[in-house]
Amino acid sequence: LKIILLTSYRSGSSFIGSLLKLNRDIFYMFEPLMFFSLDTFDHQCELDSSITFDPIMVIDQLLDCSIQKVLSISERLFPGKYCAFARRVWIRTCFKLAMKAEDIEATCKSKQHVAMKIIRFHDIDMISKLLEKDKSIRVFNLYRDPRGVISSIAKLEKYNRTQREYEDIGKSICDRDTENIVYIKQHMTIYSNSQLKVLRYEDFAVKPVRMSNQMFAYLGYTVSSNIRAWIYTLTHRKTNNGEIKSPYPYGISRNATAVAFQWTKTLQPEFIWKLQSHCKQFMQEMGYQVISEINNSTVDISSILLPFPNFLPSL
Repeated sequence: LKIILLTSYRSGSSFIGSLLKLNRDIFYMFEPLMFFSLDTFDHQCELDSSITFDPIMVIDQLLDCSIQKVLSISERLFPGKYCAFARRVWIRTCFKLAMKAEDIEATCKSKQHVAMKIIRFHDIDMISKLLEKDKSIRVFNLYRDPRGVISSIAKLEKYNRTQREYEDIGKSICDRDTENIVYIKQHMTIYSNSQLKVLRYEDFAVKPVRMSNQMFAYLGYTVSSNIRAWIYTLTHRKTNNGEIKSPYPYGISRNATAVAFQWTKTLQPEFIWKLQSHCKQFMQEMGYQVISEINNSTVDISSILLPFPNFLPSL
């Protein structure tokens, strides 16, 4: 199988990606399009604008373990000494292997399955072309409540944006995600062979073991007792006094349920109302309840996270 975890920034993909990495039959790639993003490496790597970059071709090549071909593409797109250094950093980050490209490619080809996490490409209609071409591809299309996404972005120290900027980010995310969900609904015949599954981060946060079991079953595997224990420990982290410990923002060890709904305590009510107003269609499609008031003392998950919509392909 060729597995794509398709999602966006701060959507809880690190946990699901880690689950895929646990399977020894899977060769896992971490954000392989990172190097091709113009916001990577502080813009010090200049793009040769005379060459057209096709992200679908790069994804397709990597799913076939053609890593040396992709590196050749990157060398033509981004020439120069600094880009060569950045490329070496990217190789170690993406493949987690300190090997030559040909050895990484050989390792990839030795595995039964290939998986990658993509957060820098969001067009589900383009991914659909890959699904029609190659029936061995499986896509996990992961979404998160936009209120949780913004709360997670705001928590990162390197960002110091105004409320208006966060509103614009939220609108952009919801517009894009709404387009994708509407496209999936309109083209369900493409996914009738179960090549694509829509996931919600919050379902994995609330029911991590059950959802992990379903995900691996979809791929033809069972979850061992050791992995189940690992999942439970990872998603139920607390301090000695029982309080929720604020996790490293890029880590995966945390109290998953608390983190998923932390936005109820961190976002201002006025901001929530504005975001909900713009994101109403997406939230309705995905089963995220629009709320009119917030009780900061308790979080009633059932009033925020509705049952998964039955008109979308799910696990």
